[in-house]
Amino acid sequence: METPESSYNSSKKPLVRSFEFLEYVLYQWYTFGSSSENIGNVRQNGLPAISFDKLLTLIARLWEELYEATDGQKLLLVGSEISPDDEVVTFRIPMQERLGIHGRGMAIPKKDGSNLHLLQLLYDLRQKGAQEWFAFVYPDGAPEKPDDPRTHLRHGHPENLLKDPLLWLDKFSSFERRIIQEISNAVRLLSSEEIRALGTHENAEKTREDIVYEFERMVRPIEKIVKALSDNSDFRASANEFVVLADEAVRKSSLNRASYEAAREKVYGAAGNPLRDVIAKCKRPSTEIWDDQTINWLKLRASSIFPLSQYTQVVASLLTDPNRTTRVPARIESTLKKAADLCHDNGVTGLPGRVLDVLSQDSGLIKEECRKTLIAALNSSITLDPRVVHGDRK
Repeated sequence: METPESSYNSSKKPLVRSFEFLEYVLYQWYTFGSSSENIGNVRQNGLPAISFDKLLTLIARLWEELYEATDGQKLLLVGSEISPDDEVVTFRIPMQERLGIHGRGMAIPKKDGSNLHLLQLLYDLRQKGAQEWFAFVYPDGAPEKPDDPRTHLRHGHPENLLKDPLLWLDKFSSFERRIIQEISNAVRLLSSEEIRALGTHENAEKTREDIVYEFERMVRPIEKIVKALSDNSDFRASANEFVVLADEAVRKSSLNRASYEAAREKVYGAAGNPLRDVIAKCKRPSTEIWDDQTINWLKLRASSIFPLSQYTQVVASLLTDPNRTTRVPARIESTLKKAADLCHDNGVTGLPGRVLDVLSQDSGLIKEECRKTLIAALNSSITLDPRVVHGDRK
């Protein structure tokens, strides 16, 4: 009878092996605690797209460190024969970290300089009829958009294959199977938010870069909003984009800290060596990240910009409401006032909190004083200290 060791095949394509690895971890997360109503109901649709993307980022970072630490590259370069029993990682995950729509994630660089990111790659393979390692679960009534944050992913192969690690992981060495099992046992303890946070952050330097990246991405939608305010044109799409990016800046500069701390503790506690040492090296303590002076400065900037993005979104919605000059829902009035108050509390002053002070009841257009104040606030929001951008603020 063929054993896992005798069927071990280190020449199997690294991308295929990477997807098998990822699918197994996802399956273990999906099925863990299924008997518990609290966990089962949350996980029944699968892992949210952004968390899924960050899951591979997390796995790839740990795997690459193990690959280097166990001399896998050195052994392959010199042509040494690698036994299935050797404690060595025999392949790299053939993707690279690249900045994309959801920040840092895994992608395959293309010849034209662009990047094919994980979610789009899996969607394209599915469209071409390739083997399906993952199933996309789209929101009801929504188009098939793989990187939609509301999209979820589940394992694509039957459970009777995935539930048996000796069967599903038989093409991996015994050492690799042990590491994969340890990673799976650790990841399944995490919530989707914890996976997202642990996959997003690594150290202070990368976190600074990621937050600045969100600020840089805000420039384009803000410029479009300013132009639309001047032209009295619709800017709902740009306002929605502004909110998403501002939310990411807040998450990365502060909100992710608690989820990261909890996830790091769970994963470190569930791992043995050498994986535990790799986690300690690759995922630095939260104090090293969020107590950084520059990140704290960026946190203050993000805290003021996020309510401004919400205020802008409410105004954009208000300006396209056909009943705006006759009847404004109490919900809109309340949301506008809350956003204006939050702006004021975070140093963005002068924005009116009443619809009567935002809209002209005759024309239904934004009042000139409100327009000027909002444009000034938006223009000010995209100005960053150049020392922060280059990471040398003291």
